Amino acid sequence: MRHALLRFQSYRRSLHGKFTLILIGVATLLALLASLVVVRLTFVKASESTKTTLESMLSAIEKSAAVGVYAEDQVLLLELIKGVARDPNVARVWVGDTAGKVLAASPQDGGSPAPPPGSVEASLLVTRRLVSPFDGAEELGHLLAQGSLPQVIQEANLLARWLGIAQATLITILALLLNHVVLLMLSKPMMRLSQQLSTIAPGSGQRLSVNRRHRNDEVGTVVIAVNGLLTATETALQAERQLRAEIAAMEAQYRQIFNHTSAGIFVLTPGGRLINSNPTVLRLIDAEGASPADLASKDFVDAVFADPEQVRRMIADANTQGQTMAADLALRSKGSEQRWVHCLISVQQASADMAEGMVEGVIYDVTQRKSEETAASHQALHDGLTGLKNRVGVIAALDQMLQQAQASGHAVTLLFLDLDGFKKVNDELGHEAGDAVMVECAKRMRGVLRRSSDIAGRVGGDELVLLLDRVDAEAPMVQALAQNLLRIMSEPIALRDGRTAQVGASIGLASYPRHALHRAALFNAADAAMYEVKRHGKNAWRVAESLSQACAANPPQSAHQSKA
Repeated sequence: MRHALLRFQSYRRSLHGKFTLILIGVATLLALLASLVVVRLTFVKASESTKTTLESMLSAIEKSAAVGVYAEDQVLLLELIKGVARDPNVARVWVGDTAGKVLAASPQDGGSPAPPPGSVEASLLVTRRLVSPFDGAEELGHLLAQGSLPQVIQEANLLARWLGIAQATLITILALLLNHVVLLMLSKPMMRLSQQLSTIAPGSGQRLSVNRRHRNDEVGTVVIAVNGLLTATETALQAERQLRAEIAAMEAQYRQIFNHTSAGIFVLTPGGRLINSNPTVLRLIDAEGASPADLASKDFVDAVFADPEQVRRMIADANTQGQTMAADLALRSKGSEQRWVHCLISVQQASADMAEGMVEGVIYDVTQRKSEETAASHQALHDGLTGLKNRVGVIAALDQMLQQAQASGHAVTLLFLDLDGFKKVNDELGHEAGDAVMVECAKRMRGVLRRSSDIAGRVGGDELVLLLDRVDAEAPMVQALAQNLLRIMSEPIALRDGRTAQVGASIGLASYPRHALHRAALFNAADAAMYEVKRHGKNAWRVAESLSQACAANPPQSAHQSKA
């Protein structure tokens, strides 16, 4: 039962099943409409037949009824009426005079009045005018017969039944023929086509076949269109397969480049979270054991770069200017060696898919270059023998100190040292011993520096300087420092060959703005003070003349002597 129900439901959803249901509905509707027409026509036909019968009977007794009315023969009239009333098509018969008075009536009449005009019974009423047998112009009354409505209905129903049967038979035969024609010409061909189509694999060379009798009709047109679609699909699939193969090859090539390039490539969210990166990034940031997923849980910028704010400024500039930003950036170092990368930052513009653009970054390892640049910069600014600032480095540092001092109003002090006896060491012990003495003096000089802002330098063969920021030469601690320098510089120096060397120092002190207002003047003032020390016996320190003293041409300040 369930299987039959499923088959019926499947058939009802099919094109042929739908057509059959529609055909049944249309046939039923037509049969109902035709039945109404047949009933109406058969009733009219039965009514006309009844009236014809009544007219025939009334015509047969018309003259006799006129004689009976003329002679006022009631018996004759009743006999005539009874004879007519025996016919089953007659409901009642009566005779009336010109005034409408009933002279004689059939027994079933019962004295009923004439039916109202327009009623069904009125349509079955037949009337004959009765005239005098001797004078045709003299009207005596009327002979009336009323047809039997039940008899008319019975005859109409009988006739309608036979006509309905014939009509229903004809409609059924026509519907069956139409259904069969549709089944043969449309449903079965379409079903065969659908079965063929279900067996064709997408992109294959198979095509639909069509029966010869359907080549030029709508079924053939559908087959041609479907075959054209299959051809287009096959072409498109072949092109897609080729394109996918090319894309796969390109993706493999790009993936190879992405994974093995010396450049680190990463993609960040606007908030700085890592979306994706290649293995080079992990190697450059010294996180080869980690994975992009491990870094995604952290803020990539904070976790990787030593100066995260600089990177965020680069991202903001790239976003607002729509350009790639580049800079050398230091990485957070896990060891003693500082690692550097050259970083390129760009920001994708926001689109319908992204409310904010993604951040794309590329980094290159430039640690060696930065080391070389640092070494070159150090070499350019430092003395190769002692490691102290050279003349260029001292001048650059002093210019910076003076610029800051001019802005803030604080003092800068320059100590100019000339080693006493250094030429004798070179001449008697050799230049190697002289170099060793210079290295040791530089070491002792660095040992007295107060803070990182103080700078020691070598500006000539045996000329050394100290730059002291934010302190004046007249300050006691500066003069104590000068005295300490005299002491440590005069201490004996042990050489590698077991011999001993000894030197002294002449020191001149000058400050900005007390003694000079610019670099050259400051050097000259300190140098002049140092030569005054040498002129008065060496191994001492002296503060330069102040600008006011120099202008007043006062005698020079006496040197403070300190025995070695």
